[in-house]
Amino acid sequence: MPVLRNDKLINLVQVGTSLEAVQETLKNLRIFLFTTVPLVLVLATLVGGFMARRALKP
Repeated sequence: MPVLRNDKLINLVQVGTSLEAVQETLKNLRIFLFTTVPLVLVLATLVGGFMARRALKP
């Protein structure tokens, strides 16, 4: 943010904040995805196989 005096730029003020909360959230999301996606794929494969066998049974 510019700091002006008599319409002249005399300084700049920069404000920052910690990204720790964002990084923690991303870490938790990564862990969730790396555990959930494989489980869902295995479950979908098993259910799909069961349904295919049942549908094709004479």
